[in-house]
Amino acid sequence: GLSFGPAYQNSGVKGFFHVSSKRDHQTLKNLVDYQEGQVAEGGTVIIADPMLATGNTVIDAIERLVASGVSPEKIIVNAVVAAPIGIKKVKTYHPGIQVVVGALDEKLDHRGYIVDGLGDFGDKYFADFSSEDLGVLSDKLGLIPESRQQLIKRFGL
Repeated sequence: GLSFGPAYQNSGVKGFFHVSSKRDHQTLKNLVDYQEGQVAEGGTVIIADPMLATGNTVIDAIERLVASGVSPEKIIVNAVVAAPIGIKKVKTYHPGIQVVVGALDEKLDHRGYIVDGLGDFGDKYFADFSSEDLGVLSDKLGLIPESRQQLIKRFGL
C-alpha cells in the first residue's frame, strides 16, 4: 500500500495510518510487524492494498481500524487487482465497506495468489529500491523511524 502514498498525497490526503503486514505463505494468514499513525475522528479512511487476493490482510486492517473507533461506513478499500473471492470475503465480514478495484481477475490458485495476477506486488515494486530510496519514501509519507527501519529490514537492505 505504500506505493499508493505519493499519489494520495498529490490528491490532498494528509494523514496516513501504516500497518506493516505480510502473508504467511503456508497458512495464508496475515502477519503484522507493527502499526503506527492516527486516524482523524469522523474522517474517511482508505485502505490501499495493491492486491486483494484472499482478503485476510484487508480484513485485518479493517478490524484494526474499527477497534480504534472508525465506522465501517467510513472505510474504502482500494486495490489495483482483486480476486472475486477476496472482495466477497471483505463484503461478507464488513458489508458497509466500499471496495474499489482497477481490475478484477479470475480466481485464486492453490497458493492463494490471484490468477492471472502480478505475482508479489511488494517484491516487484520495491525490487530496485535502495535503503536511501526507502528513506525518501518514508520521509515523504511522514513515517516514524521505526517504520523506516522495518521497511529496510523487510526488503533486506
